[in-house]
Amino acid sequence: METGWTRLRVTATIARMEPKSLTVRYTITAQDYLRGARIHMRAKPYFYACVLGFLVLIGFVRWDRWTHDFYIRPNTIILCYAGFWILYIVAHYFWLLPRKIEKIYRQSKVLHEEMTSVFTEDGTEWTFRHGRSMFEWQLFCDSRHDATLILLYHARRQFRMVPRRAFSSDEDFQWLLDLIRRKVRKRS
Repeated sequence: METGWTRLRVTATIARMEPKSLTVRYTITAQDYLRGARIHMRAKPYFYACVLGFLVLIGFVRWDRWTHDFYIRPNTIILCYAGFWILYIVAHYFWLLPRKIEKIYRQSKVLHEEMTSVFTEDGTEWTFRHGRSMFEWQLFCDSRHDATLILLYHARRQFRMVPRRAFSSDEDFQWLLDLIRRKVRKRS
């Protein structure tokens, strides 16, 4: 007696794809190091606040001089004091910081060596003449990038950098950016 059930035979072929890995070789230049520092500083709100404060300060001083006589009042002293610090921070970013970064770059011999970085779905491997380090993606707490450089943060103020010129094609660069977006979650 037949129950109406038909036996089906299903055959499935599963193609196993090996995870893609990307290997890049590069040397960090002084310009890369400075660019990395600027990308790192760019996201800091106090920098924008200082630039905005400096512009507002200039406006207040100009307004004060146009509307009052030229004698020194307490608010003028406060404005000059605030202006000094705001001007210092802006000068620090555009004049002092590049000189500090250049000095640090000259002193750090590891940065002058060729590095090899391997990126996979599981993590990253960084190799240079004196050693090797491996990081799983979960160890990175943040990432930043611009058109020329990628920063991968393994601590709040410590990062690994990869210049775009190390990639053989734009597709490889985009693949790594997509991988970083998927794997690196911003944590505080």
